[in-house]
Amino acid sequence: MKVYKKFAAVLGSALLMGATATVGSAAASSTGANACSAAYRIGGNEGYADIWQCDGWTEVHGTVYDTRSDGRCPLVVGVLSGTGGTVNSDWAGPKGDNSPVHIYAPRGRSFIRVEFGYITC
Repeated sequence: MKVYKKFAAVLGSALLMGATATVGSAAASSTGANACSAAYRIGGNEGYADIWQCDGWTEVHGTVYDTRSDGRCPLVVGVLSGTGGTVNSDWAGPKGDNSPVHIYAPRGRSFIRVEFGYITC
């Protein structure tokens, strides 16, 4: 069962729905050949993720961290433009674990927002 809390970064600004999420300042970073233009920290009670918007919002890279022993493993969810849909990152867990975030929008699509979510694990 997947449950999502909507803590989102929307095209460079924070969209907060629920608990506090912080948005970092713009940063020049690079993951491979694609330039990453902005850095964000999103999160909730289960943990947090440090992510970068890359290649015109067609890629999101970073790391997701599990900070609680609560049976919930956090992940990053990219919400797609157009007809909708989502792309999920790997999840982190148990407490103290982290996992890399590398999500890609399908060809011709981009992400309209990035959410912090979790699975029951």
